[in-house]
Amino acid sequence: MGLLYPFGLWLGALVPVLVLAYLVRERPNRVVVSSLLAFRALGAGQGRRKWGRPRLDWMFFAELAILVAAALAAAEPYLARKRKPIAVVLDNSAVMQARMPSGQSRFDAARARLLAFLSGSKDEITVYLTAPLPHPLGPPLLGESGARVALGALKPLDAAEDLGAVGELIARLADGTRYAQIVVVSSHPLKPTAPGRVVGLTIGASIANFALGPFTVEREALDSQTVKARAAAANFGAQAAALRLTVSDAAKPLAVKELNLAPGALAAVDFPHLPAAPFFRLQLEPADQFALDNTAYAVPGSGGEMSILFVSPVASDAAGLDALPGVRVRVEAPEKYTPDDSLSADVAIFEYTAPKELPDANALLVMPPGSTPPFGFVTQPAAAVQFMGWRRPNPLTDGVNFRLFEPRGGEFFGPHPWMEAVADGASGGLVLTGERDGRRYVALGFVPFPYLGKLNLPMSVFTLNVLSYLGRLLSPAEAYRAGRPWRIPPDVARIIAPSGATFAVRPASVFDGAVEQGIYQLLGAQRRTLRAVNFDTLSESNLASPAPLEVTLAPEAGAPVEIETKSYLAPKLIAAALALAALEAALAHRRRRATGGILS
Repeated sequence: MGLLYPFGLWLGALVPVLVLAYLVRERPNRVVVSSLLAFRALGAGQGRRKWGRPRLDWMFFAELAILVAAALAAAEPYLARKRKPIAVVLDNSAVMQARMPSGQSRFDAARARLLAFLSGSKDEITVYLTAPLPHPLGPPLLGESGARVALGALKPLDAAEDLGAVGELIARLADGTRYAQIVVVSSHPLKPTAPGRVVGLTIGASIANFALGPFTVEREALDSQTVKARAAAANFGAQAAALRLTVSDAAKPLAVKELNLAPGALAAVDFPHLPAAPFFRLQLEPADQFALDNTAYAVPGSGGEMSILFVSPVASDAAGLDALPGVRVRVEAPEKYTPDDSLSADVAIFEYTAPKELPDANALLVMPPGSTPPFGFVTQPAAAVQFMGWRRPNPLTDGVNFRLFEPRGGEFFGPHPWMEAVADGASGGLVLTGERDGRRYVALGFVPFPYLGKLNLPMSVFTLNVLSYLGRLLSPAEAYRAGRPWRIPPDVARIIAPSGATFAVRPASVFDGAVEQGIYQLLGAQRRTLRAVNFDTLSESNLASPAPLEVTLAPEAGAPVEIETKSYLAPKLIAAALALAALEAALAHRRRRATGGILS
């Protein structure tokens, strides 16, 4: 025990002052009277004695204790003890789900080995988990018993870990004297170690493993009822392997492919002409010791469905669009349109009108009025529209014969500050494209509606190209990996994970709860969107030659340290003094009431 500010004990000099106060305190003489009237009359004439032997009652000792506690608190007493706090960096990434030859998972083996290492410890233990990014499990645990309880409820995630971030964490923990020892428990061998200070416990021997890489599904054409899938498979083993890949929808298998892979080889596999479905599941066989990377999920681009908001004074022009597979159309009059209407749409179409602000969706503007912000088109009416040139290659002109177009009048566009012409006529542009704030925009100087399908094939092909470009249905859905955050779409308020767990979310915020593989449901006010999340990390799937966990340690990091901690007693002393003062005041008040306001 020690004192941080010993001179604070000078407050103890007040103790003799307290004793002196009790010595000089007047003491009333005891007088027997027959009535209170006589007592009051005698009170004016009876003298009070001072000095003499002090009467040290309970109040004196209470006040003495308060003074002593205050003097000690001012001196800042503390208790010092030597301790050896431990930091544990525990790998909870997906590869810890791999099975050992005994059938035990790597994570269970890591937990058992760590508890054996900590056996008998009574020091503070701070646990850091590595996936999806390094983070503390919680407040420090007390010894082996505390660690046993906290670790018992943990399970590995479906996410890979960032080895660079883990290495930086270990170096930061070792740089300083906060922890006497850093214990790293991982499937990746630690390089280098610092015996006595930074200890690496490597779990799991090298094992052969088959794995799936990226799995994508895309529609073969916007008006097609079929999709095509592509997958990658790898053989991380020392022997050639015959693999079987099966694609299924929610109910049944759809296609099977078999391939032979040499050791260390990676191959791509295509599955054309699959029937459309909301989502797909790919299974790799034969089964191995790491089941997670033998399964993958995919949804077509935009969840396999396009939602179109059609804003036009001519509602009949939207006819035919809803006959396209996977397309939903909602028609709105221009005077009833509000910016919030575009939040739930993949594509917004404005015919003979234009929004007053950029919509929250990719947009097609058909014969928009000129000089209307925010687009500010410069337009020139055209009695007849004839195409003079068009750009190739371009997703809008692909497969289109503009010479066969017969649009009913239109307008030409002058130069635009951020949109450029893809097709033009004699007096200006007829098809403009541009991007703003991550949104795609197309402007047409002619009307391609209503959609007539085979009755007007050249225009129908062009219309499908425009919708595919804006809806991005002909591109694979964005790949999402477990543990990686992603931005929530503007109209989504709730997310349901594959396990059934539900998250209430804020639209347009960042979601970091996708730590399991599978299909996530994104629920909005008017629609449900599916999103596929996969492990999809082939570098981590290489269990035969796992990458080392490299750490840059300072030269002094290897020296074992013993840390002295101080427990300061001043707060407890102040609390005790305040409690005694409150107790004294309460008892003194009760005593006054019992004696009629007179304390003897």
